[in-house]
Amino acid sequence: MALIFIIPVLFAAWVLSYVVASGPIITDEALEEAIRLEINYEKGEIRPDQLVNIQSLRIRDANIENIDGLQYMTSLVSLDLRDNNISDISLLSDLKRLQDLNLRGNNITDIEALANLTSLRELNLRENQIHDISTLTGLYMLQDLNLRHNRITNIEALRNLESLRERLYLEGNQISDFSPIADYLMEVNDHDLDIGS
Repeated sequence: MALIFIIPVLFAAWVLSYVVASGPIITDEALEEAIRLEINYEKGEIRPDQLVNIQSLRIRDANIENIDGLQYMTSLVSLDLRDNNISDISLLSDLKRLQDLNLRGNNITDIEALANLTSLRELNLRENQIHDISTLTGLYMLQDLNLRHNRITNIEALRNLESLRERLYLEGNQISDFSPIADYLMEVNDHDLDIGS
């Protein structure tokens, strides 16, 4: 007899714990609004399976601070989050298909999450607060790199990036030693340096 009462109570507790534990996967309102437009989904909670096949996402100047939810977009090839208020990009570390990433004009200091993104070909980190670019050492596919107006002093990480021949922008940093790129700088189609002067 007691079993008849216990089963519904256990079921109700399970449902309640699921609802409370699951919660929304996107917590930033501006990001959620942009993603709803992208997937054409006006109402209802966004689920991870709705995000997994998105290949391109462009959300500029939307005051995004938190990118929670983007980690489910594992098919992303191109991501443009220019001119937002993002400081933590750690959730990007599993987006290993990314080839084009624009994070210009944010508040980023730590780019360690980019170490896993070995398919990157274009990377724009202009106008952030980045000091350390050692993470870029293994991004051998990188062809186009914009690091203008950060706080970089050491560019040793760029020494062996043999594909980096389309663009290299370093202006607006406190770099005194350009020897890591001296051997190939003249092969870069578009750069903002005049090392000889």
